Amino acid sequence: KTLGIGRRSLARDRALSPRAMGATLATLFASCPTGTRLLAALYAAATGGLGAMALAGGSAGAMHPQRLECNLLCSLTTVVQQKYFWAAITSLIYRPIKDSLDLVMAALEMHLATDYLSDQERRLGTTRFLGWAIVAGGLANAIFLAGMKYLHSTGVRMAPYFCNQGLWPVVTACMTLRAMERPDALVNVLGIFEVPGRWYPLSLGVALSAFRGAMQWDMFAAIACGYAAHTLALEQRWLLSRPIAAALERRWALGLPEFLSRLLGGAWIPADAGGGGGRPGQDRRPSGGGDRRLGDGGGGGAWGGGGCGGG
Repeated sequence: KTLGIGRRSLARDRALSPRAMGATLATLFASCPTGTRLLAALYAAATGGLGAMALAGGSAGAMHPQRLECNLLCSLTTVVQQKYFWAAITSLIYRPIKDSLDLVMAALEMHLATDYLSDQERRLGTTRFLGWAIVAGGLANAIFLAGMKYLHSTGVRMAPYFCNQGLWPVVTACMTLRAMERPDALVNVLGIFEVPGRWYPLSLGVALSAFRGAMQWDMFAAIACGYAAHTLALEQRWLLSRPIAAALERRWALGLPEFLSRLLGGAWIPADAGGGGGRPGQDRRPSGGGDRRLGDGGGGGAWGGGGCGGG
């Protein structure tokens, strides 16, 4: 028995090693379209690049890691007080890596992106998907910042420093939209209880908050974004129509779709060919999804330090 336990422990350690996680992510991304690969590449470059610079001691002036990080942190301190307004969007491609747990969280984030974001891209087409990611991420961060401002007004002193980082906002918004496709289907939440699909995202956020002992504000903001996107028909009202997006793709003089497809691999999904997945009524209930999100919530409620010195 001792030998068996030792072997299982060794196998688990190998599965969690950076090399094993990298191989798993490479396999998952092999089938991803170009837009999802582009977001993943920007995420890896920003997160890994700043992490490497901080590890190496950084450089002086504007290229100092902390000054660069201000452009990528979404908190009340950076976005509102220090006026890095673009950080509400650029934060989607950056997660601060402080320890090994953050590294695991980043890998989990990328893993979920291969499922939810790839599916969303195939449904919308690559051009509309990239627009959707910007709009949904910006909306989720706006909701998050409004929530932090309210918390601060009630006496939560650290609220201005809570951050909402990485691809979690758009991944969670996708999860919410997927759940709303079958609002009456029963979905299991963390193997504990079942709820109708329409209540699955909110129930998952409450359950994760209870397990982690802290409110997952970042997740609730993204869930609110998903519900708003569904109610307000974001895809129909806020995005380019398929004909306009298709016309832009055909007339791009620089041939950007072809260039990115060659550079990153994967297929660029034309706007007039989207809709291959995620249609309402399709059997895609988020069964088992709760268990896969046990590591969620690395931003707002659980990660502080959203201020930049000298900003």
